Amino acid sequence: MALRRVRLLATAGRWTIPNLKQFQESRQPVVWLLAPLIGLATGLAAIGFRLAIGVFQLPWLHDMSENVVQAARAQPWWVIVLAPAAGGLLVGLMLRYVLTAKRTDAVPDVMEARVNAGRGLNLRQGC
Repeated sequence: MALRRVRLLATAGRWTIPNLKQFQESRQPVVWLLAPLIGLATGLAAIGFRLAIGVFQLPWLHDMSENVVQAARAQPWWVIVLAPAAGGLLVGLMLRYVLTAKRTDAVPDVMEARVNAGRGLNLRQGC
């Protein structure tokens, strides 16, 4: 019985020690330490994003909860129509007067160039 135990421990040592050395020499410990930190940061970012949505929702729905439909039902019809229109106007004005740099090509521009057999797409613009 004791001989069997000694053999078992020797076999476990032969299997375990090389794997532990490989584990220590590789970047696995760093990855294992970073993974929970990245997960925590991602979770906090998701919560912060949801709270930011609530902050923008508060002025026109008077509610920060996820019950958007119920909060919208309590508002007059003109608030429901004018709030997105005012947001669109604000974004349009920002694009026109604040962000005046020439925009880069996007998916619709690539689709248009494909229809026009590749003409009209400047390859240097995306740089």
